[in-house]
Amino acid sequence: MYVKWVVFALSLFVSSAAMAGDVTALYDAKVEMGNTTDQDDAAKQGLQQVLIKVSGNRDVLSQPLIRQNLANATDFLLSYQFNIEQQKRIYNASYDQQKVDKLLRNANLPIWGKTRPATLLWLVEQPDETSFNRALISEQSQSHIKDKVLQVAAERGLDMSFPLLDLDDLMNVSVYDVWGRFAAPVIQASQRYNTDSLIIGRIYQYKQQAEGLDDSLAQIKWRLDWRFILGDSQFQGNVEDIEQDAVIQQVIDTVADQLASRYAIDAQSSAVSQWIELTVNNISGLEVYENVRRFLNQLTAVADVTLSHINGRKGTYKLRMIGTEQDLINTLKLDSRMQRVVDQFGQPVAELEFVWAP
Repeated sequence: MYVKWVVFALSLFVSSAAMAGDVTALYDAKVEMGNTTDQDDAAKQGLQQVLIKVSGNRDVLSQPLIRQNLANATDFLLSYQFNIEQQKRIYNASYDQQKVDKLLRNANLPIWGKTRPATLLWLVEQPDETSFNRALISEQSQSHIKDKVLQVAAERGLDMSFPLLDLDDLMNVSVYDVWGRFAAPVIQASQRYNTDSLIIGRIYQYKQQAEGLDDSLAQIKWRLDWRFILGDSQFQGNVEDIEQDAVIQQVIDTVADQLASRYAIDAQSSAVSQWIELTVNNISGLEVYENVRRFLNQLTAVADVTLSHINGRKGTYKLRMIGTEQDLINTLKLDSRMQRVVDQFGQPVAELEFVWAP
């Protein structure tokens, strides 16, 4: 797989307007019951899914403490049930958040909270290597590719969606823009979605033929060329495989890894020790004060919140931190209700000062 970082200014991509959502079911898992899968195996596989989602780390399962606890996966269960979905027997389980988080911290692994960046995927499919019949995939498309993308995204705990491709979209973005992975028109069209990050990609088949061999011996492969845009950075590359699902899996995994590296709280630097002060403007009364306190208290990087003092409509909160100050800033950028105060040049002021704008 080829990947490359490109960093530059993207003035059209306004991350401050982003509306990240709370990803649900981080501590839930679904396991298809095979002929040889027993209940303990299903509980173990489900816990593996949860640990990957919550840590944002695919390598979590190789850690000795994690492997040791997977043998006792049923100890982490809150509830489970069996359902039939598409004629398959499915084990649905919910796991104890406190126990899972404690295990990850004890293993010095990161924890990625439920507030996660929203990612919009613009993807063109060319289903046959012999034709140029290219089509954009929309939120309404009946497509295996779309279904597979959303399945893998859910397994990694990503908030991912496709564009509507209504008249507004089609007036601003063409198949050729996405096929060529041209950032400017796609970024402009994505403004309406209030997204935090974008993927622009094309998935297609091609014939790989070794030099000197007969054309009939050529191998048909799937290839996905993609560009990932997050803030002022771009991450781009391509993957190929004989299986379509494999290239989708690799790209979504790569995006998830990159997002987790920025937003997950590193347990090795998360000892609950430092206090920081954060000032919030537009505190109009006790109800608003309590809403802000609850909002701050549910952030993964924060262990506890108290009100230091109020001066008019400005409240200063003391935060006992689990993560770093930068962890806090990164998470707050994902929610437009908490807007950073900037100076006359548009740069954040030195102090941690925000405006509450619910």
